[in-house]
Amino acid sequence: MTDWKPRKRPRQARSRASFDAILAGCARVLERGGYESLTTNRVAEAAGVGIGTLYDFFPNREAIVVSLGEERLARLAAEVKDGLAGAAGLDAYQALDLLIRRIVRAVAADRALYRVLFREARFLRESPETRRTLETFFELGRAATQRARNRIALPDPSADGWLIGRMLAHAVLEIVWTRGEPSRERLTEALVRLTFRMLLGRDPVGGGINPAGASSRAPSRAVRRPSSP
Repeated sequence: MTDWKPRKRPRQARSRASFDAILAGCARVLERGGYESLTTNRVAEAAGVGIGTLYDFFPNREAIVVSLGEERLARLAAEVKDGLAGAAGLDAYQALDLLIRRIVRAVAADRALYRVLFREARFLRESPETRRTLETFFELGRAATQRARNRIALPDPSADGWLIGRMLAHAVLEIVWTRGEPSRERLTEALVRLTFRMLLGRDPVGGGINPAGASSRAPSRAVRRPSSP
């Protein structure tokens, strides 16, 4: 079984700098040439450290990739946490719009790297470290759903929130990786609107988009649910 854990974690500033440089070097190699181009020698060269220093921290290239993925996902979780704090006090649609756009921007900043991590380095999703970090990420969504439970219309908030969180994660990646039409802006608007509809059971008032993709100022009619017999 592949060892995905670092041999050691940095405890001092100097070793922390070397550890971070290795992760940054790994990111540069992956962005330039994809996973197949990744070797420990190339990572060490890109990081500006000796190969011995690299092996002090990591047993193999897979362990470096897992630590890099863990670090980027933790950074993304911090963006979500900040977004949730910034959305406090906004109405439901504005809060969702702010949060989803913040996530899209954060992922788009590293779009090439995320493509390699999640499409080429498929083992990344299987590592316990990545799963734990992803759970931290999704826990934020569950907490937000719980706080808004009086406003949302989910029959089973736990299961529905679980699914919506993962659907959002996949949708954001596809939006960021898509080129051409529909544009990223149109797709992001649509994702906000459809997520709002899933959560609240109706369309946002004045929050829809017209067929041309421009924001609509006219209020849209709420979707009425059929009454129970």
